[in-house]
Amino acid sequence: MAIVTSFRSFIRNLGATLGLAIAGTIINNNLRSKLSQVADISSSNLQWLLDNPSEVLAGSVTLPGTSTSVDLKDVFVAGYKVGFRTIFLVGAGLSGLAFFFAFALLPQIELSRPDEAKLKEGGKKFDEQLRQKKGGKADTKIQLHGIT
Repeated sequence: MAIVTSFRSFIRNLGATLGLAIAGTIINNNLRSKLSQVADISSSNLQWLLDNPSEVLAGSVTLPGTSTSVDLKDVFVAGYKVGFRTIFLVGAGLSGLAFFFAFALLPQIELSRPDEAKLKEGGKKFDEQLRQKKGGKADTKIQLHGIT
């Protein structure tokens, strides 16, 4: 049981790590695409913008090596919207795909037992024997295998 639990935890952590890396890549690519469409920014300044989103979202920023102030907050917000929408759609699609795979690959096991009626009848007989031993009183304490 411990091996299965640790393997499940490992796979869960591995999936979270890969998912986070993929989500970060999607967001960075969307931001890079939006920024390259709007403004003519050098690759070093583009990397600086991607590395410092909090400064960009706070308001106007002065890019390193330039003296001009740029307001790219709206571009960043639009890039984040597209990125998170893409991540949501990919995640929803993968969740749906996982559901159908699980449904198709898991065996369909019937929950009713073929000897269920026999077991119920045995339980009723056992209960009746207990009542006869107690003199007809219904007692809620039942001793099974030495446990009360």
